[in-house]
Amino acid sequence: MLIAILAALGLGVFGVGGFVLADDGSALHTAVVGVSSETLIAASPATVASPEMALVRVMIAPGAAIPEHEHTGTQIASIISGELTYTVRSGEVDLYRYGTEPATNGMERLGPGDTVVLRSGDAIVEHPSSFHQAVNKGSDPVLLFSSILFPANGKPTIYGTPPATPAA
Repeated sequence: MLIAILAALGLGVFGVGGFVLADDGSALHTAVVGVSSETLIAASPATVASPEMALVRVMIAPGAAIPEHEHTGTQIASIISGELTYTVRSGEVDLYRYGTEPATNGMERLGPGDTVVLRSGDAIVEHPSSFHQAVNKGSDPVLLFSSILFPANGKPTIYGTPPATPAA
């Protein structure tokens, strides 16, 4: 039931003409007249104990920043409007650019030190233990939606800096 609600919210937010990053094969709602669905982005989430899922709307004002942080579970996020400068500090983040070809999966793997500008329609998959940060350097607010699977008895986001890599 939760997946159906999230899918309906996704169609309402992204519209039926949203970008496709995975081929649905037989669509979820093929038997329902006037309803179609497309997978915008998909990921195999990390296993978490007592899982809870959340859909979050984030608004970032011009000049505002989200400090370095990590998530305790897998998070998928999509930019709805604005431009967000995004930097990976440690770990890996998967980036899907709006308009990329589904046949190639359109995924770019970001690693430590990579900085990109995310625009409307771009989506990312943030894996646990990947530290990252973001800043709105533009003159318009950034709106993004994210969905995160995290341990129900813990925090979904932990702010701080990544642990230092031991010297060899």
